[in-house]
Amino acid sequence: MRISLTLLLLLTLTRCFGQSLRAVDKRLADVYENVPEQYTSDQQEARMKLFERLLMKYTRQLPKTINYPFKNLSETNAVYISTSDDGNLRIYSYDKHRRRSMPWYNNVYQYRANGKVLARHAKPLYERGPDYAIYKIYTLTAGGKTYYIAQRIAFGGLLTEYSLRFMVIENGQVNDNIKLVQTDNTLENELMCGNVDDLDGKDTFSIDYDKVSGTISMPEVSDKGKIGSKRVVYKFNGKWFVKV
Repeated sequence: MRISLTLLLLLTLTRCFGQSLRAVDKRLADVYENVPEQYTSDQQEARMKLFERLLMKYTRQLPKTINYPFKNLSETNAVYISTSDDGNLRIYSYDKHRRRSMPWYNNVYQYRANGKVLARHAKPLYERGPDYAIYKIYTLTAGGKTYYIAQRIAFGGLLTEYSLRFMVIENGQVNDNIKLVQTDNTLENELMCGNVDDLDGKDTFSIDYDKVSGTISMPEVSDKGKIGSKRVVYKFNGKWFVKV
């Protein structure tokens, strides 16, 4: 009987906590997307600041948010939530203009370090400017470290820019300044993949990563943003990604 009561209590607590995460998901999605049309620009900005405060509060105070699906928030107009396959890094990308004007993306890193789940803005407040939208995270393990490869996109120009940014979790922080690619004898912390004309709708630009072989490949792109039939390949040589 005692075992049954204990099991019932655990199930009840689990159900309640799951409901609270669902409530968090709905709350974030509502604050982000459902902005009354009659709101002034100042009211819209205040609403966005509320969303940012809530996102930081929940990602810092509720550890299980790092692997919660956030169905409602993910289905809003301009939010991307990407999680690494080891579950240790999640990035929330959101457009502060909600696609109602020129895109302005901000990013929040949520990550596991020293047995805790932590969160921070990708850029300090005083440096906050338009950032890339991150929509996929790959992993690479080498030399006892796990490197994270964030696939990014920049909207708003005549051409859509695709790129990769390299990161690692170390010393209790996300270090997004890891120089892991060699281009023209220079080490870089990002790999520019192509500026693509997405307006014609004929082709889709795809960046492929093979974790086993440690290769990144992408289509060639012309100066006018047209996608070609050949692919550009970078391979990890044990220290850096180099073009092959």
